[in-house]
Amino acid sequence: MQSTSKAKLISNSSWQILFNILRAVIGFISTAFIANQLGPEKFGEIQYVFSIHYFLQLTELLSHHSILKKMLLDKKFTHDEIMGSSFVINAVSTLTVLVTSSIIASFLYSDNDLLLVFVAAQIGLLARTFNNTSFYFDSKLESKKSAFSQFTGNFLSNVARVIVLLFTKSLFIQAILFSFQFIVTSSTNIIFYLRSNNSIFSWQINKSVIKYILLKSMPLLFTALTSIIFLKIDIIMLEHLASSTAVGIYSVAVKLSEPWFFISGAIITSFFPSVLMIKTKTIKGYYYKLTRLNSIIFVLGISISIFMTLTAYLWIHYIFGEEFYDSIKILQIHVWGLAFIFWNNLQHLWELKEDFLEYALVKAIFTSILNVVLNLYWIPEYQGVGAAYATVISYFVAGMLFNISTKKSRLYLKIQLKSILFYKYISLKELKEVLGKS
Repeated sequence: MQSTSKAKLISNSSWQILFNILRAVIGFISTAFIANQLGPEKFGEIQYVFSIHYFLQLTELLSHHSILKKMLLDKKFTHDEIMGSSFVINAVSTLTVLVTSSIIASFLYSDNDLLLVFVAAQIGLLARTFNNTSFYFDSKLESKKSAFSQFTGNFLSNVARVIVLLFTKSLFIQAILFSFQFIVTSSTNIIFYLRSNNSIFSWQINKSVIKYILLKSMPLLFTALTSIIFLKIDIIMLEHLASSTAVGIYSVAVKLSEPWFFISGAIITSFFPSVLMIKTKTIKGYYYKLTRLNSIIFVLGISISIFMTLTAYLWIHYIFGEEFYDSIKILQIHVWGLAFIFWNNLQHLWELKEDFLEYALVKAIFTSILNVVLNLYWIPEYQGVGAAYATVISYFVAGMLFNISTKKSRLYLKIQLKSILFYKYISLKELKEVLGKS
C-alpha cells in the first residue's frame, strides 16, 4: 500500500515537471517571435500589463491553495462547503480588484487604446475564480489533470498569439488572447471536475468556512506578495521610471534567464525527499547530503551563468535581432543571480521542514524592500542594467548573505560555504547521473 502511494506521488510530481517544462519551452519560442514582431516598445507595453496581471492575481491566494488542499484532506468541513466558500472569496476579491485597478488605470492612461489593452489583459482574472477545482485534483494526487489544463490553455493562447501577429500587431488582441489561456484552463479543469462525479451547482456558502479560509490564508498571501514583488516589480518600475522600450529590452533578457529555474526545481524536487529520509537515520549524513545537494545546484547555477554570459550575443542576435542588442549586457548581468536563487529555492524547503517560517517571512520582506530601493536608485540612471544589478544583489542577499542574521541560519550558511568546494562532495560522474535523473 505504501509503495503504491509512493508511486502515485512520484507520478504526480513527474507530470507536473513535464508540463511545466513544456510550457516554458513553448512560452520561450512564442515570446521570441512576438518580441521580434512587436519591437522593444510595443513588447515592453504588453509585458508591463502582463506583469500587473500577476500582481492582481494574488487575490486568489485569499483562499490559498495549500490551505484548501489541507482542508479537503482533513475533511473538517464538507467538500461542497470548501469549494463554494473558496469560490465566493475568489469571485468577490477578483471583481473588487478588477474594478478598482481599471478605475486607477483610467487615470494613469491618457491613451484609451492602452487602457483597453490593460482591461483586456486582466479579464482572465474572472476565469481564475474557478482555480479551486485544480486544487481539488492536487489534493487527490491527480495533478496530471490540472497540469494538463494549464498546459492546454498556455499552448492554445501562445499559438493563437503567434498566428494573429501574422495579420495584425494589435496589442488589444494580444491582451485578449493572454486572458484566453485562463478561460481555457478553467474550462478544462471544470470539465475534469464534473467528470469526477462532482457538481459546481451543489457548492455551498458557509460563513464559518469563509472566515477560516481567510484567517489561515492571510499570512501565506503576505509571503506570496513579497515573492511577486521580488520577481516582477522591476518590470513595473522600469515602465514608470524609464520607458516601455526599456521594459521590452529588459524582458527579453529575463526571458532567457528565468527558464533555467525549471531545471533547478526539478533537481530539488527529485532529491530533497532523499535528504530528509537520511535525517531519520543520521544527522551527520543529513548535513552531508544537504551540502552535496547545495553543491550540485551551485555548480549548475555557475555553469549556466558562464555559458549564458559567453553566448549572450548569439542568443540575442539570432533569436531576437539587433533591435534588442541592449539586452546582451542585461542578460550577462542577470544570469549571475541564478546560483543564489537556486540556493534560495532549496533553502526554502529546508525552512519549511525545520519550521523556520518566521525567518523565511522576514527574509522575504527584507529582500523585497531591498529590491525596490535598489531599483529606485539605479533605474533612473542605468535603466535595465540597473534593474539587473538590483536583481542579482537581491538574489545574493536572499540566497546567502541574509543567513548571517540568526544562529540557525548561520548553520545553513556554513553548509552553503562548504558546498562551494564542490569537488569534495560530488564527482563529474555523479553530476551527470543527477542531471540525467532530473
